[in-house]
Amino acid sequence: MKPARSKVRQVVRTLASPACFAVLLTCLGLQGAEAQIWQERAAEHARLLSQVKWTPVAGTMPNRKGGFIEAWKENTGVLYSSVRSQGRYIGFDLGLRTFLAAVENPKSVLYTEDLMGKVSNAAAFYGAVCSSYTSYALGCGIWEVSRRYGPQVSEGIVLVEPQSAKSAQVGDVNYTHCEGTSRRSHD
Repeated sequence: MKPARSKVRQVVRTLASPACFAVLLTCLGLQGAEAQIWQERAAEHARLLSQVKWTPVAGTMPNRKGGFIEAWKENTGVLYSSVRSQGRYIGFDLGLRTFLAAVENPKSVLYTEDLMGKVSNAAAFYGAVCSSYTSYALGCGIWEVSRRYGPQVSEGIVLVEPQSAKSAQVGDVNYTHCEGTSRRSHD
């Protein structure tokens, strides 16, 4: 029997050091108007992926429940699919326009390929997960996962004080780790 794990939720902020710059969790090195422009751009990119409207043209696009996404019903936000090395991440391996073009083509891999059973937590060939979505929104040049950049792991990452929703800013990341284990998880 495994011991119970205590989860601690922490909001972290980076101090724009070269080692953490690629992650760009938030950029305290920017001042005033520059910081505001960066935050506005991050929010705009997040809205692009979360509010994009798309309508499947066939009933053969797989979902993670083992069925299919309903044809001709409008959806909002990109697909959640942990495509890993088998498929393509929206925002990194392919652009949003390519995803939307594939939605309009019933012969595209969105309708003809199914990752269910091949890749855990995946179904559609194109998709996004929390870390790829966040990396895209924050303008990272590469897809990053937050567990590699927590306060205990990377120089330049600091806890936001006080630890409250009111003190969080656009670009801060909710970082969760399990105390007493070497394994970390992320939200």
